[in-house]
Amino acid sequence: MQYKAVIFDFYGVVRTEVYDAWLAMQGHERTGEYHDLSVQMDRGIISYNEFLEQLAVASGVAASQIDHELRNAAPANPRLLQLISRVREAGVRTALLSNAPADLLMPMLDEHNLQPYFDQIVVSSDIGMIKPSPEIYEYTLQKLDVSANQAIFIDDNPTNVAGAERVGIVGIKFESVVQLERSLSELLTV
Repeated sequence: MQYKAVIFDFYGVVRTEVYDAWLAMQGHERTGEYHDLSVQMDRGIISYNEFLEQLAVASGVAASQIDHELRNAAPANPRLLQLISRVREAGVRTALLSNAPADLLMPMLDEHNLQPYFDQIVVSSDIGMIKPSPEIYEYTLQKLDVSANQAIFIDDNPTNVAGAERVGIVGIKFESVVQLERSLSELLTV
């Protein structure tokens, strides 16, 4: 099979999953109100600033402090960026598919010059769909102009990987860059 595209998750793959890490530091889990707030933000129902304000009320931590901690938690993984570059050099298209608020993610991509690594960037809050709904994967495939059986999807969340597989995309659960390099080398020449 000739794969023509690789789709990467952002939080938990390109960059550490900062919201879960922040919640854990505060002694919380992504359940109940904390889960609902992230889903509303990822769907674009509430803005990132509204999310911060509501999270501040729920957690008792100032919105400005939460914002600072989420934005500055962990940079992109340089070795993973090198792998993405090798994928592109092999003539394979790349996409970023993230459940995230665009008003947080896009400035972060700009600030760290990450946009050039991807042929397409799909942010859930921009389109009102979130992983693992089939529609968001189909939308991303359309943007890449490839069929499901020509694409590979990488995410740290097994539910999201299973969602991609349900529409016919080959899924890889991300555990480490070394593991991903091994998995991709079995499917691509990188």
